[in-house]
Amino acid sequence: MIAGVGADRIILVGFSAGGTLAAFTALQAPWQVGGLCILGSLGVGPLEGRGLRGSKEVKGLPVLQCHGEQDSMVSNGQAQLSADSLQRLGCEVTFSPYPGVGHTVSEEMVEEVKAWLTERLCPKPQQEDQEVQGIEEQSSEAVGDSSSSSTPVVAQAEQEPQKGVPTPAGVCYEEFPDQSEAQPSSVDTAGASSAERAGGRGRQVTFQDADAE
Repeated sequence: MIAGVGADRIILVGFSAGGTLAAFTALQAPWQVGGLCILGSLGVGPLEGRGLRGSKEVKGLPVLQCHGEQDSMVSNGQAQLSADSLQRLGCEVTFSPYPGVGHTVSEEMVEEVKAWLTERLCPKPQQEDQEVQGIEEQSSEAVGDSSSSSTPVVAQAEQEPQKGVPTPAGVCYEEFPDQSEAQPSSVDTAGASSAERAGGRGRQVTFQDADAE
């Protein structure tokens, strides 16, 4: 933690000689920073032969090195040597050469650096990915269940009248809670019921159309 900021939230970026300074700082820091970005630079080249070494904290350090192949101040070969040295020290190096680019920072480089920084500093939470995947799976299962069960449900609705609700034929079905099998009986339009069949707890009620009387 540095001034309230976690070391993994600190990324060192440098262009030209600034790339060498950024690389040196990352290698000597007592903690691992979030990443190192070197642009159009010799990188650790000037440190070769001067006891170049990295602390134990550089193993796995993400490094992005972008370099113009037409750079007249630092050749592409020199930049590649820097990337190789960082790799030997345990860093995870991505070397990106840019054809036709000189000793400058091109728009394409800026876009790559932006994407790389976003990946380092704003990673998509794994939990969110899992939640989204779970929702998608549930939706797929729901659609599949609906498709497979739609025909049987319609058939059942056509064959079995709804309980307590008059059907188009003027018949409704009542069921008492303490008996699973109902016994039918008839009632007149005034609501008078005939005696329930012995042992029965349900009844079928027939309605007559008042206009028909």
